[in-house]
Amino acid sequence: MDVRKLEGKGIGNETRYKYSGPVLELLKIIADDMNFTYTLKLPPNDGAWGVLYPNGTWNGIIRMILDKEADIGLGPFGITYVRSKFVDYTTPLLVDYTQNLGRRGNTEVALWSVLLALQPSVWITTFVMLAITFSFVYLLDKSSSRVTSKISPYYYARTFLHQDIRYYVGDSWELYIFGMWLMTMLVLTESYKSNLMSLLAVRYIKEPYHSFREILDDKSAVLVLFSNTVFTQILSDAKSGIFKEVADAGKQGRIIEIPTQGYIPVVDKFVSQGKYVFNGPYLMMRLFLTQDYMEKGNCKFYVSREKVLPFIYALVVQKHSPLREALNKRIQALIEGGFYNYWLEQVFPNAGMCKNPPRKMTVKSALSFMTLSGTFFILLVGYVLGFFSLCFEILLSKFSKKLIPIDT
Repeated sequence: MDVRKLEGKGIGNETRYKYSGPVLELLKIIADDMNFTYTLKLPPNDGAWGVLYPNGTWNGIIRMILDKEADIGLGPFGITYVRSKFVDYTTPLLVDYTQNLGRRGNTEVALWSVLLALQPSVWITTFVMLAITFSFVYLLDKSSSRVTSKISPYYYARTFLHQDIRYYVGDSWELYIFGMWLMTMLVLTESYKSNLMSLLAVRYIKEPYHSFREILDDKSAVLVLFSNTVFTQILSDAKSGIFKEVADAGKQGRIIEIPTQGYIPVVDKFVSQGKYVFNGPYLMMRLFLTQDYMEKGNCKFYVSREKVLPFIYALVVQKHSPLREALNKRIQALIEGGFYNYWLEQVFPNAGMCKNPPRKMTVKSALSFMTLSGTFFILLVGYVLGFFSLCFEILLSKFSKKLIPIDT
């Protein structure tokens, strides 16, 4: 249920709130059918759904249910074993997953696009085959009965680097091997050039935090969580695994907990900075995607591909409450009739527009130095290596002349 604080005061100088959402629509129909009236109350202070403290006490709405301050807890609440020992759940409303909400980056150019045209496996295979072919031809040439070599094995490397071959005289086996190598290099280089041209026209949009592992690996990333929720309780109880690592990161100041009341502007403020990642149910992520698209017409946020902690959500009532069976009958009918899903879609119009936004953009623009900086760097490294190779050859030739004995 979405609760928003309104400006100004109501009767008796009380703070005014606006309630909306599919759970409230569900309650209205059930109240009309069962002919009862209701009063909506917010949990005091923390505004939490309810977690169990180490001293055995509860907070939030669960505490209100236990203290008989409320008969029904709307929530909806994730079904957990700990809660089920203190309250009763109604018929489930939906199943949802916990995901991360992050800030999409600006369009960037891949500086090393000259290497990205081929996958690492293709580069490795190419160099391995070059070494094998070089060794094979060299050994066959040495085992040949010819007095002089017909073709240098280095010609295979020259064709790989698009260098010319001035002459060629060789045996038939050399023709076959060299011909197959030329055909392979033709296909490889043409594929490389076409892929490189496509990469130079593509801009990448960074979405760095699609998993908890990526958040943990980036020491500057901060996780934003709702305070006093099932997830925070899971983190505090974790003894090993990824959740234990997340809890340890929280002890280092990398977790910020916020109240559930009025969370939308708070989350927007943090996540918009880029290094903050909000974790919560996907239904809340859809709210941000909808608001972002409806208000600004763009997709500033993204939702992580990783899904964790599936929860079944339902309303809660007091333990052994007679309302439970009556509520279950009507909730089941409304869910089977598709009403609850319809109300959900009304809350999140156009959320699908930003659910899977493109991560690549094709542009038409002149190539800049930054775009080709990786290419120029590789060229510079080649010149440096060539210069040192030339110096080494000169020194080696002078050293060799000194070792030649003089015939007297």
